[in-house]
Amino acid sequence: MNGFITLPLADVQAAAATLNNRGLDMMKSGANKKALECFDSALALSPDLAPAHFNRGNVLGEMNRFGEALFNYDRAIALGLDMAGLHYRRGLALYESGRLKEALTSYDRALAMQPDMPPAVYSRGFLLQDMGRLSEAKASYELSLAQQPNSPQAKLSMGMVCLALGKWREGWEYYEARWEGSHETRKGRVKRPEASLPQWRGEAATAQDNLLVFPEQGMGDVMQFGRYLSLAAGRFAKVSFCCPAPLVRLFRASFSPAIEILEAYPKDQSAWRWQCPIMSLPRAFGTTLENVPGDIPYLRVRPKWQEKWLARLEDAARGRLKVGLVWAGFKNHKSDAKRSIALSKFAPLLRVKGVAWISLQKGEGTGQRTGIPEAAGMIDWMDEVQDFADTAGLVSALDLVITIDTSVAHLAGALGKPVWMLNRFESEWRWMRDREDSPWYPTMRIFNQKTAGDWEEVLSRVQAALCARPG
Repeated sequence: MNGFITLPLADVQAAAATLNNRGLDMMKSGANKKALECFDSALALSPDLAPAHFNRGNVLGEMNRFGEALFNYDRAIALGLDMAGLHYRRGLALYESGRLKEALTSYDRALAMQPDMPPAVYSRGFLLQDMGRLSEAKASYELSLAQQPNSPQAKLSMGMVCLALGKWREGWEYYEARWEGSHETRKGRVKRPEASLPQWRGEAATAQDNLLVFPEQGMGDVMQFGRYLSLAAGRFAKVSFCCPAPLVRLFRASFSPAIEILEAYPKDQSAWRWQCPIMSLPRAFGTTLENVPGDIPYLRVRPKWQEKWLARLEDAARGRLKVGLVWAGFKNHKSDAKRSIALSKFAPLLRVKGVAWISLQKGEGTGQRTGIPEAAGMIDWMDEVQDFADTAGLVSALDLVITIDTSVAHLAGALGKPVWMLNRFESEWRWMRDREDSPWYPTMRIFNQKTAGDWEEVLSRVQAALCARPG
């Protein structure tokens, strides 16, 4: 006896099927690792069990192992499994792997088999939006909303694509779904501010009322829409803004006493009649491309903040053009891998003669400085910068800011400082599509990626523009 028992073929298949079904139960309970072990065991017994390949692909997708998932999806198809759910899931894995055209083909195949498949309709729109095919994306979202009228994800995506297309009245309405439909909300990272007050949506006859405005999303968002605080002050007796700590000093210096800058959320809100999240103010004011509040600068620097840097910059720059640089965002941003640029890619730009480079970089990206030759001579005083008032003082003393799509782009634009923004192919809605200017910031010039992921071409255009700049 060799200690092994050989099962009849039917018993082997039954055992494999049992393991496959056990894996499905594990997936339903959220035990993905154990589910994967079950599918592996099933396929060890029966390598050609197509459903186990499909299920293994699904659990690998849940674990963000998309390349491995694609192997199983393709194997399931090769074994004859042909169903809409498989092609849809394969499309998701292809999308997450950056293979957008192939993902679109998979979505189209899924929808040809099952047109009434809301997740695939929505995902197709999301993909088309990333591909820059905004009108087609809008059509997909319209169909998705026809199939699922209350889907917050579809409403939010419709809002963002309408805003990117310049259809702002429609876009702001749909954008209200961000509190339920955003990735950050679904992950529990963002919650609607707790308020016992009705939201102001543009109602008239508020001159005797007080308005409480809440911040939301990132520092750049707050700076971009901070312009609406002055407009609101013209409609209310008093406007109070719950300001994030890094912006308190800057906002207090920028706005009139009619706008109260609070450092904490008030538990007792009885002093106010209305509340409004700051990114709902454009909707309340009926903002369109034709009436964007354009009082630039609306963020202001106290003279002593700028004076701190002027003499030091004059000594360090020695007559050269003073250019601030930001190359990386914060890692927790869902699109950071697409928007951030390795500092090493800037090496040719940093060699442009007649330029003094001043780092405006905070966070993890500062560690990349070690890869830049000393000859670049980058000036870095960011250890002395404690908040955006300090950053604003430094930025105000520069000639130009070059930055990725991050908070400094908004800061420079709101200060009226010339700013060149390096924009990823999958542009955010606020920059619209293929525009080299911004209706939000008259001093901004946008350098868009022509191909997703290709920063070298963008930086070569920036270098040419910098070399051609007068002075």
